[in-house]
Amino acid sequence: MCGLAGILFGHAGRDEADYRQIAEIFTANLIANEARGKEAAGVALIRDDGELLVYKVSGHGAHRVQHEEYRRI
Repeated sequence: MCGLAGILFGHAGRDEADYRQIAEIFTANLIANEARGKEAAGVALIRDDGELLVYKVSGHGAHRVQHEEYRRI
């Protein structure tokens, strides 16, 4: 069974500290959902300009969130 997590942003002004905290919470949620989806994990980000960034990796382990591609998104 898969586990899903998501964040929907409005257009509120946020500073770098806000984004850092949101990223930490999302990462913790992704790790907590690991038991629900051990085969793979992925993240998709749709920017305001419509650009789509996707990161998906197979395998088990919280180490996935340490990959540079994950950190970039």
